[in-house]
Amino acid sequence: MIKIKLHKSMHNVVVAIADAELIGKKFETEKLQLEVNSIFYDGETLTEAQAEEKMKQLKERPCSFNIVGERAVQLAIKLKIIDEQNVIKIGGVPHALSFSI
Repeated sequence: MIKIKLHKSMHNVVVAIADAELIGKKFETEKLQLEVNSIFYDGETLTEAQAEEKMKQLKERPCSFNIVGERAVQLAIKLKIIDEQNVIKIGGVPHALSFSI
């Protein structure tokens, strides 16, 4: 399952996407830290097929994407929301950001 949560402001939408099992966990390297905070990431729970449809719709709008987890990142690569070479791993967990205007 994948979680998707929208954070809307007057001028932008930030889309938080995470593999559901990562919610509430923290990952670290020597220099980086990633907290998959429930306040930010814990939104609608979707199957991968549902998440793919929602992500297709969202990528057509000006959005910023914050994506965490193997399944979520792979879906974003498949949909060309992010490029594979822009994915980093923090504590072994894939993470990527994408911005559009």
